[in-house]
Amino acid sequence: MSERRRLRMPLRPALPLEERGRGDAARVLPLGGVASLAVSPDVVRAKLGAWVGLLPVEERPDLDATSREVVLLLGALVEAGTAALGADALPPWERGVPVPREPLDLQQRAALSRDAVRRATDRAISAELLDLERRVGDELVVRLRPDVFADAPVVAAVDWGTVRRALGTQVSPVALLLVREIARRTTPERRAQGEVVPISLREFGAATGASKGTIQKALAALNATALVESRTRDRVDSWHRLLPPAFGVLPAPVRTPEPADAGSVGDTPVAAASATALPSGSGGRASPARDASSAPLERPRVDASVHDRRVPSAPALTSRPAHRPPPLATGDAVTVYEVSGIAWPLPAGVQPRLERGADGVPMRRIGNVRIPLRGPAETAALPVVEIDGVRWELLPDARPQLEREPDGSFWYRIDAERWPFRPQ
Repeated sequence: MSERRRLRMPLRPALPLEERGRGDAARVLPLGGVASLAVSPDVVRAKLGAWVGLLPVEERPDLDATSREVVLLLGALVEAGTAALGADALPPWERGVPVPREPLDLQQRAALSRDAVRRATDRAISAELLDLERRVGDELVVRLRPDVFADAPVVAAVDWGTVRRALGTQVSPVALLLVREIARRTTPERRAQGEVVPISLREFGAATGASKGTIQKALAALNATALVESRTRDRVDSWHRLLPPAFGVLPAPVRTPEPADAGSVGDTPVAAASATALPSGSGGRASPARDASSAPLERPRVDASVHDRRVPSAPALTSRPAHRPPPLATGDAVTVYEVSGIAWPLPAGVQPRLERGADGVPMRRIGNVRIPLRGPAETAALPVVEIDGVRWELLPDARPQLEREPDGSFWYRIDAERWPFRPQ
């Protein structure tokens, strides 16, 4: 059999561990250890390129598309191996990961089709990115090569399960590749300081292979789900950063108890005003958060002394003020409702409605925002709001402001944090 035909065989048995050498694995370890390693797209592309170059011209797959599929597959294999054996059990190149005939788990993790998973697996084995340990019927057991990994602590810190759950039905290969590209360009120092990184749409296109419209749609989904914050200027320059929920970070709540409000449950319209004279709000007195710890928090205000609950030694994550859009034009009517001690400005025509939460607590819905209604007898703590199904704890002096973008959409702002308002 010729050398070319041999290299095209998709299923080659893995070398014994002693022949692959633990020395090779040790040489790729950075100062951060195994925990800071992630699949390197540069290595994937280089090894796939070498393999593709050995194929007849008419049989060569598209290198860029193949590289992206394989990167997603290898990331899914690392995640699946960690979920099965634990992060501290074995280095990722010493874990055998099964690829069944119907790889539903890998399909979900990589946001790829069944055929794409099988195709990427065969090509990764052929390009010596994966070793085939054994084959049992239609199931393969593969092992990642040590040289597939590179030092990428921010990519390694991304909580892909949280990212997929937050995106829900909007999860896609493009969205996952966007998160990976932002993380790849973010240094640990920038992540700790909450700084943005400049990435143009053209650079995103090279990383994802998607059109401008598809990229913008995926970025909008990532911003709407509080995974990414994006800023643009003149529709050309753009800056992005991953928000704490993308890393599965749950900031410890900063509790500053307040005396109970002597008034009744706040749920009455206060006034109708123009956007140029919005009231300051009455966020100083808050109603209690009866079950605020029962759900993950996303994008809360974080005090500088608060540390990452998952990694106690990590530095605090603080929010940098985003670019503020121009204020609403004079004459834009805004109705202000005070709910549980916090004044919420509403666009004209939006009517709050009463609902009941899963725990039976009555809640007032304002578009995509739900606020629990609390009585004066309950102990005052931190006010809680639910935005797109995710609970936030606010500081007692929270003062929501309403802003309008040039495209006519409305956004709520509380200090440096913003989220889109959507009538429902």
